[in-house]
Amino acid sequence: MSTDRRQSKGRATRATILKAATDLLLEHGYGNFVFRNVAKAAGVKPGNVQYYFSTKRDLLSAVLEPELVNYLGRLRGEISKGRTKAEKIDRMVRFLIIDVSNVRTLRLWLSIWGMAAHDQQMAAIVSEWYGSYIDSLADLLRHVFPNLSTDQAYDAATSITAQFDGLMVVLQIGKPKSRAIARVKRNISSTITGIIEVEKHR
Repeated sequence: MSTDRRQSKGRATRATILKAATDLLLEHGYGNFVFRNVAKAAGVKPGNVQYYFSTKRDLLSAVLEPELVNYLGRLRGEISKGRTKAEKIDRMVRFLIIDVSNVRTLRLWLSIWGMAAHDQQMAAIVSEWYGSYIDSLADLLRHVFPNLSTDQAYDAATSITAQFDGLMVVLQIGKPKSRAIARVKRNISSTITGIIEVEKHR
C-alpha cells in the first residue's frame, strides 16, 4: 500500500473513531466513554483507538476541539452580519439562544460537566476548553466594542458565558412556560449590553 493510501486510510479511521466517540458521549453519557465502547461503536479494535489517542484525555480533547472551532466560526459569522453594534449584539444573542436550546448541546455539556466532576484530568480539559472559548469570545467583543480593554472584554465574556450556561439548563431541564421564555429572549440583549456597558465604564 502506498504512503498516500495509508495516510488516507489512517485519516478515515481516526475520523470514524472521533464520530463514534462523540455519538457515544451524546447518547450514553460519560460513564460509557471508555476505549472499549468507543472501539465497538467505531467497528475497530481497542488497540486502534489507543493508536490514535493514547489516553482518554487525548480522545476527549479531540472530540471537543472541532466543537469549539465550529461553534466559534458560526458565532463569528453570525456577528459579522450585523451592521451596527446593536445588530451585532442581537445576532449574537439569537445565535446563543438557539444553541442553548439545542438538545444536542445540552447532552454534550451535561456529559462533559459530569466527567469533569468525577475526573481531575477531564476537569483540566474542560478548564482549558473554557479558557479558549472565553478568550475567543472576548476577542469577538473587542472587535464589536473596540473601546473595551483586554480585561474588560474578558470579564464580559465570562459573565455572558455563565449566563448562557445557566440558561441552557433552565430552558431544557427547568422547562419554563413559553411566555417566560419570550420575556427572557426580549430581555437578554439588554442584559448583555448592560454587562458590556458596565465593563466599559468600570
